[in-house]
Amino acid sequence: MTIDMAPADQTAFDLAVVDRKRIVAATVETLERLGYRRTTVEEVARTADMSVACVHRQFPDWKGLLLAALDRWNQDRFEQVARETAGGATLGFLRGLVAHSAAHQGLSRTLMALSVEATEPGDIGAPYLRELYLDFHRMVQQGLAFDVTEGVVPEGTDVRSLATTVVALYEGLQLQTMLRPSFDAVTAFDHAIESLISAW
Repeated sequence: MTIDMAPADQTAFDLAVVDRKRIVAATVETLERLGYRRTTVEEVARTADMSVACVHRQFPDWKGLLLAALDRWNQDRFEQVARETAGGATLGFLRGLVAHSAAHQGLSRTLMALSVEATEPGDIGAPYLRELYLDFHRMVQQGLAFDVTEGVVPEGTDVRSLATTVVALYEGLQLQTMLRPSFDAVTAFDHAIESLISAW
């Protein structure tokens, strides 16, 4: 991992921001490489090429660091998939997310594991992860509504119900990818969408 050196004239605050970004990037990299259960603060510090004390100083709460890393990865993957599937409408974007999740299982497993933990009362990650899930559902619903105006989805389609269906498909395929090593999630997504479209 290449770590940029900060300019000498930066303030202590600026340096702390640089360290935090470096730690978050290292956490994303470590989660992808080792997965949720094997990633530790020691491994993150090793990836970032800094001391464990420095990681603790910037992120005293371990789950807070995990959530910051997931937030960074989630934004990056959405931007990447949006670029790669430009012109593919909402269902094309979701297909791209299915493929991306299959290719980045360490991070996908982490997101799913933390999402399950967030269902427990009082879990520190619950507010963020629940809002993340609701935002995703709203994004899909709004995208499908736009696709109706573009003629991609038939006029009169109940986009709220359709959004629930395709989000459930996306989440279910992610789980199957993690539990069935030889499972081809992209092909399964294509078959499911073909069946869905044939009913329009």
